[in-house]
Amino acid sequence: LKVVRLSDQFRDAVRIVMEPMPQVVPDGHVVVRRLFCGVNASDSNFSAGRYFGKKAEKMLPFGAGFECVGVVVARGAGAAIPPLGSPVATLEYGAFSEYGILKASRLIRLPEASG
Repeated sequence: LKVVRLSDQFRDAVRIVMEPMPQVVPDGHVVVRRLFCGVNASDSNFSAGRYFGKKAEKMLPFGAGFECVGVVVARGAGAAIPPLGSPVATLEYGAFSEYGILKASRLIRLPEASG
């Protein structure tokens, strides 16, 4: 989901947007396949532009969502940790997308599932 216009009515602010996967992962970054995301009242404030002040309108469109849990599916050079397949959490903008390119140093590593 992308915020395409500022509104405190989340449904009016966002649109489903299809984008191609980048062919190159930047150095020090990973691709995370997002599996779960948090949804809360701050998403309406975010889509209304309240966290960006006067510059919010100029930033459109921008990715919706803040936090997610997923797995590492690709790495750029210099991002040997975490290994592919590792479960991670992120606290980054754009968490409502299916995939995200994130700095490896900003990931929160999670324990492997047991059982």
